[in-house]
Amino acid sequence: RSACPAAFAKPSVYAAKRFSCGPGAKQCPIKTFYISFVISNTVVLGGVSVSVNGLDVPLYSVAPGQIVFQTPWSTAPTATVEVHATSTSPFEPQLRFSTAAPAGFGEFLRLPNSPGAYGCCDLTAIHQNWEGLVTADAPARPGEILHLYGTGFGRVDRTQVDGVPAPADPPARTVVPVTCWAWGADNITRLEIPVLFAGLAPGFAGYYQMDIRLPASNLRASVQLNCTGEGDSSDFLGSFAVRPQ
Repeated sequence: RSACPAAFAKPSVYAAKRFSCGPGAKQCPIKTFYISFVISNTVVLGGVSVSVNGLDVPLYSVAPGQIVFQTPWSTAPTATVEVHATSTSPFEPQLRFSTAAPAGFGEFLRLPNSPGAYGCCDLTAIHQNWEGLVTADAPARPGEILHLYGTGFGRVDRTQVDGVPAPADPPARTVVPVTCWAWGADNITRLEIPVLFAGLAPGFAGYYQMDIRLPASNLRASVQLNCTGEGDSSDFLGSFAVRPQ
């Protein structure tokens, strides 16, 4: 089977689009679905800037209740974060706090408005052929390969530049392998879930991608995936719907 490279939409907001082609295809139809990742090397947004250990960092979004930024690759486990704002910004002129977090704190992106069977929200998973998101109305299929996204999966095997999209050929893989498992439908069997790829999501800055292959049988209707990577993996888990077998 042939494969076509990824395609993206706008310079700053990259809608998740992929090409897919079959044998002998003359062109590759675009598969589009409704999740976006923001790519940015902007260090001032809405009159706000953020520094980590004195280094200005790329901003992804700024709102009165939340600031999303990329932590520099060189950041130590304990860091001082400063938020600077102009007088017209909805923030205090400067906030300072320290946070201690183990390196490689893996966490999956959550699917909005999709309460999971085990609390909170289902993780963001995309079907094998990029035809759309895995949801209760479009569940995963036994034996299918799923594409998952998240943050903090750990160090990767090549140097990265803050705010710059990750490479695709070859992609940057995690130094420490990620392993995953789930309980089977019989509530006894611990199913090992093969991880085909774990590393930086090609074309995105600061986000990770993980490709897994589901077992062909003994799957619950809602699978809770438990993963272990580099550092604290206590929140490295998430659920998704599976088609009845």
